[in-house]
Amino acid sequence: MATQRVGETLPAYLMPAIFVAPKGLPTTPNGKIDRLALPEPDPARPKLDVPFVAPRTSVEEELAEIWAQILKLDAVGMYDLFLELGGNSLLAMQVLARLHSALAMEIPVTTLFAASTIDTLALAITQQQAHLLTDQQLDRLLRELDGN
Repeated sequence: MATQRVGETLPAYLMPAIFVAPKGLPTTPNGKIDRLALPEPDPARPKLDVPFVAPRTSVEEELAEIWAQILKLDAVGMYDLFLELGGNSLLAMQVLARLHSALAMEIPVTTLFAASTIDTLALAITQQQAHLLTDQQLDRLLRELDGN
């Protein structure tokens, strides 16, 4: 209900991913709202239109772990949209910085927003990694995949 009403006035990129409905608003001795005393959002994955699908590859596992840490969630599914989980441009930059440290590769912010699920971002990263391989490394990788 709250999502629908807020969605009528706010653009999608400003929509809160999580709504917390406190019983009352805590106040300071001066009568102002005590923002530090407000309850923290539940770290559980929000209710989304897509079912939860766990990571299947090491790249997907790495991405899911980074997203979960940055977005302060217990779990992130392969088809969960970054923005629907509470992601924004500032958090996207944090994700990209962590990916740069973990994978030693530059990923443009446009790639994150264009490939806005773990599934599609993992594919984009894997394709970018494949372009960086030498012919010899690529042959060895293909032999490993074929089981030879």
